[in-house]
Amino acid sequence: MSSSSTRSIADLAASHRDGYRPPEAPRPPRKDIFHHLNQKQREALDTMKQTFESLKNSNRLVPCRLDNGECTEKDQSSISFFRANVLGGKSTVLLHNPLPEDRFWCGKRIMGDGGTLQIDNFPGDCSTADTLPYVYTSHPPIISNATASSRKIPPVELFWNTDNFYPWDEDGMSAYERDPKSSGNSKESIPCSVPCKSTGSFDILNTINVRNTKWEIILTMEGKQYYSEAHVRAGAYRDNRFYATTSFRSEIPVPYFSWAEYNIQHPPVDFAKAIKGASFLANNCGSQNSREELVQNLTQTALRVDSLSDCLHNAEPPLGVDMANKTDILKEYLFHLAFENQREDDYITEKLWGALASGTLPVYFGAPNVKDHVPPNSIVVVDDFATVEDLANHLVRLANDRRLYESYHAWRYQPIDKNFANKYAFTNTHSTCRMCKFSYATRHGLAWNQSQQEVDDPYISHKSCRNKIGLVGHPFKEYWLAANGQDPVHVVSEEVTKTCKLTSRNRAIDVDHGALRRKVFDRDGVTDLVIDMLQPGSYILKLETPIAASEFVELDENVSWIQDSQSRLTVLVNSGVQATIAGRGTLHIPISSTVHVRIIVENVDHFHKGARKVPSYFGDLMARDFLSPVESYKLQN
Repeated sequence: MSSSSTRSIADLAASHRDGYRPPEAPRPPRKDIFHHLNQKQREALDTMKQTFESLKNSNRLVPCRLDNGECTEKDQSSISFFRANVLGGKSTVLLHNPLPEDRFWCGKRIMGDGGTLQIDNFPGDCSTADTLPYVYTSHPPIISNATASSRKIPPVELFWNTDNFYPWDEDGMSAYERDPKSSGNSKESIPCSVPCKSTGSFDILNTINVRNTKWEIILTMEGKQYYSEAHVRAGAYRDNRFYATTSFRSEIPVPYFSWAEYNIQHPPVDFAKAIKGASFLANNCGSQNSREELVQNLTQTALRVDSLSDCLHNAEPPLGVDMANKTDILKEYLFHLAFENQREDDYITEKLWGALASGTLPVYFGAPNVKDHVPPNSIVVVDDFATVEDLANHLVRLANDRRLYESYHAWRYQPIDKNFANKYAFTNTHSTCRMCKFSYATRHGLAWNQSQQEVDDPYISHKSCRNKIGLVGHPFKEYWLAANGQDPVHVVSEEVTKTCKLTSRNRAIDVDHGALRRKVFDRDGVTDLVIDMLQPGSYILKLETPIAASEFVELDENVSWIQDSQSRLTVLVNSGVQATIAGRGTLHIPISSTVHVRIIVENVDHFHKGARKVPSYFGDLMARDFLSPVESYKLQN
């Protein structure tokens, strides 16, 4: 969407309130969003599935491991069906993806939901044979502050109210997959600190999907009294539903105020020249909060109230004032009745912001928490008065006391209130970019700073580093002990360099004089330990974590986590071996056979209610990726 998208949504919402009626049924959310494919791609995926099952049933698929060289031996057999149809070329290694999400190997996509990828003459054009598949990135994700450097990672793709989830070319590849330096063939690239693409059209109520996820982002600037979908449900994140609404309980708030739109420190109206009364502008008399009754009651008091629009019309605009220019109207009066059509926290529309920007003094009726959103002593709040008469008397008093009236404008001549400035600082970034940032942070397990709408590094960074003797030194410290859990055992590595760049040469260590070999891999922001038992024996893998407190949770026989108030470290073991707590922030894993261990580090989610007790999206995805890995086979005659 363009940089004016959200403002256009605001305009739609305003027209709705002033008489425009939306379609009775908004666009339904998309459900099958992993593989909403065009016909050619659906046929290709079906063919992949059928061919895979046929090869498997005919015993032509021999399992092999990508990490230890089993798959490197060439197989000269050929499969003409694959060559002629989907996979093409001479068969060597076949990768099969059982997860719904797409996964990748060496930059090549393996379609989700049973898709396959053939690598001829394995490892083909990949630089190393021990490269493992990944979901998003073959290295730990980065946080970029510049669009140029963020082009190194695949873009977040947003789809607004559209079925066009996979803009592939005729060969079944997106433009990014064909050329990562290209802009892709989504309709628009969005200026953003993470790569961001957006396609589709917007409406008053929008369902936005994110490619390769089950997410729905509900975006609207209308309140929940018009659309139940705008109600921010505290547990919706567990159903992969997120919100971009006027509520600051949304993951991505979209307030009406922005620094670009409203200069609220505009000089005040001229007390001596302005009409000593209040203006009221509304075309829609069908509000949800009976504001019309309040206006009518005010007209029965000593306060002058000029209703200039169709609703409750009782006056004409001052001579020479254009009704099409609301700012010109508002600055003719000492007061403006900024009355919303709903009473909902955070739902504060242009009625208030436009009044502040015009220089008049807003008399506000609407969001109960409006004082949390404006500079101190900048508005008159209807809820502060017991009766309509009390409110009217106060306004009449202000209209006749210049010093008291101007006390409500003192903030205009001072530095902007820090709380207000901090609260709305994020509006300098367009909401579409902020949706991409949120999506990037959430799917990569990075920290989402909801109040600032920024991607932050986790407290424990995702990089995997080794020390000089080859043991992992970050994000945890790795030790190898004898079965008694006390005595250290001998460890040796081919290299003696401390580094956070893992390669085929430095990722392995030999334990206990070659009785056990361990390799470490880092992809998608997780750390994988692949452990091969070469001689019979029993050992303890000790993980010393930076977790300050030891809240230990066992989810099942494969998955457990340890967490404190800031961070969570999840441990997965694929052999039914359970990690156990062995002290403050320390875990022990018994090793007596070949095993695969995955470590996931991430921030504890304090924004979503109950999130401390459930897996995050990133944690769940990385667990599913671990427990249902990409299957690798050599093709045989």
